[in-house]
Amino acid sequence: MSRVCLWGTSLEKAADEAQFLAVVRLVKHVDATAEITVLARPSRRSIIYDVAGVSVIRTANIAAVSAALARADLMIMVGGCFMESRSQAAVCTGVTMLARLCRTPVIGVGVTAFPYRTAWGRQVYRKIFNAMEAISVREPSAQTAISDLEITTRITQLADPRLVLVPAADSVARGLLRGQGISFDRPLACVTLRHLHDRMPGWVKHSHNYSSEAADRANRAIAGVLDALASVAQLVLLPMHPRLDEDVAASNAIQAHMRDPTALHVGLPQLRAPELMAVMKRCDLILASRLAAGLFAVATATPFIGIGYEQRLQSLMSELSLETFVLPWFDLDSKRLQVMAEHVWANRERIRATMISASEPLVQSAWANAELIARYARKP
Repeated sequence: MSRVCLWGTSLEKAADEAQFLAVVRLVKHVDATAEITVLARPSRRSIIYDVAGVSVIRTANIAAVSAALARADLMIMVGGCFMESRSQAAVCTGVTMLARLCRTPVIGVGVTAFPYRTAWGRQVYRKIFNAMEAISVREPSAQTAISDLEITTRITQLADPRLVLVPAADSVARGLLRGQGISFDRPLACVTLRHLHDRMPGWVKHSHNYSSEAADRANRAIAGVLDALASVAQLVLLPMHPRLDEDVAASNAIQAHMRDPTALHVGLPQLRAPELMAVMKRCDLILASRLAAGLFAVATATPFIGIGYEQRLQSLMSELSLETFVLPWFDLDSKRLQVMAEHVWANRERIRATMISASEPLVQSAWANAELIARYARKP
């Protein structure tokens, strides 16, 4: 039996939760008897507590974290935990040093990273990535950002590990929708978007080309599309922010421009990743700006229109040969978006078939992360 520790992004939203669930599945694929310890600070409602064979140690408990790393055969750093902020860099450094002191090999799985622009950031993360045995990244931009640090660790680009996840049963989606007065059997269009507002952190504004005018223009364009879709489908907001009030704020900004704001159902609670995927699977069309929403749409073969706020969603759509169905958020043209939505809606079954075919190699690539784990985990 192998002992594996996981550490990485927070568990504050379904997209992050899904990263851990995916890596747990990959580890279990390598060794069904593996003893997995998640080092995190999840809320008490997190699904991670319900996964068989997984225990949780809160990162504030340094003694327990150290003991777990000392027993572990492998430490996996998961996802996007390598942000260029001093607090995140300090935590990354601390966890890496603890693993090294315990002589526990460290690998990165499903890593994402943005360019490191400061001297201190480049120095700190060069040491962190060089301390790893191997790294798999989930998009070309991450490979470029890490390679730019001139590290010696081998980097492999593989598809996002979250593509190995499967949705909850249809009955789960049916129950969730019925609870909001939404029919499971009638056409359904879902929307899940980032909350764009003036109080966004400065670095986010800069990286996403934010301006108040662009945000208002985007919300008006999206509202126009929802007005058109309301005549053929039920409209449902899928919460994907860390806090539900952020989803409410995003929907308010859009509903303010809709002819009938009540046409958009906004009552769904924050969902766990398999529940969210189950609802998406039932959708006929998803309007999405988050990378994770695009990944869940790929995993469930659900036609979607991407509102890209940075390059990763565009890259995903290109891999599916659907790049014509993604538009940059800061340059949304209301008429163009509406024409696109009408086209996707009319051809949604053909697009679904295209997604099924195009996603197969991506899913296989996501499963290849298991081979990386198997290389360093103790054999059962």
